Amino acid sequence: MIKVEHNDNIYNFRENDILIQSRPYKREPERAQSQAYPYLFFTYNELYGIVYHKGTDKLYRVTNPMASKKPIKEVTHVFDHMLAFTDSYEIYRCWSARVYGEDIAKVKPIIMEQYILNLLEDKFIKEEIKKKYGIIKEIQNGYALRYPIKIYDYCIDNKCSLSDAVRYASENPEKFRDNEKFSFRSEIIVAPGKIKSEKSNKNGKGVDFIKVYIPVLSKYTEPDNKKIIEIYKKEREDILKDVIKKIKESKRFVKLGVPMNIFRLTNVTLTSQRELYFLFELKEELLNQ
Repeated sequence: MIKVEHNDNIYNFRENDILIQSRPYKREPERAQSQAYPYLFFTYNELYGIVYHKGTDKLYRVTNPMASKKPIKEVTHVFDHMLAFTDSYEIYRCWSARVYGEDIAKVKPIIMEQYILNLLEDKFIKEEIKKKYGIIKEIQNGYALRYPIKIYDYCIDNKCSLSDAVRYASENPEKFRDNEKFSFRSEIIVAPGKIKSEKSNKNGKGVDFIKVYIPVLSKYTEPDNKKIIEIYKKEREDILKDVIKKIKESKRFVKLGVPMNIFRLTNVTLTSQRELYFLFELKEELLNQ
């Protein structure tokens, strides 16, 4: 049995369920409670979440009915402001509930990440943290996965067990990295991100704005925004070099056939979704040309 401890709870991953035990407070020892759940539910953003079923060791995507009308690569459907998740069984639960009845509990993503780390061999972890683009990195209180969502995607898309997905990742770690997108090892960047090119006049040609969104450590891995900003300032030169490189190599920019120096960086923000947001605007003297 694998145990994961976080804040005031202990998560015991047993054969067919997860026993969640709440530690008693010093002043209220009688508040110690425990309950077993066959399912765990956790989210990575406002659009979708993941359900883990301990008995089958499978993961499933679910869509937030309040944020998206389109299901994400899975047999999910939305109706009557409720979530219907199907795969030989059905779960109907409200997305925003803290605990879903007697069978499914909502947890923070770090719980599943720590569970996965417990499935990996110590030798692999120690070797991986030494590598420039390792899928595991050291944090203040232990280790963390750089790209956990890539393991979840592999598990779900290949319809295999989480244990098999973790084993495959340990045997083929290079497939779970994004080192081809970044030329240095950042302490905060967790994925390549995305680029959006926009025109202020939709009927016009060309591009007036380029927006880049780069995901960084989640609040569960690093809750302090100030630390993210401090590390960004330290890595700023390297991060900007890679952001500009991403823009230059994007298909839309290549088709434009213009130099990057006609744009200037006007804004860098850490968003509430834990992304570094970069805004490049066409230089003012070129806007009316």
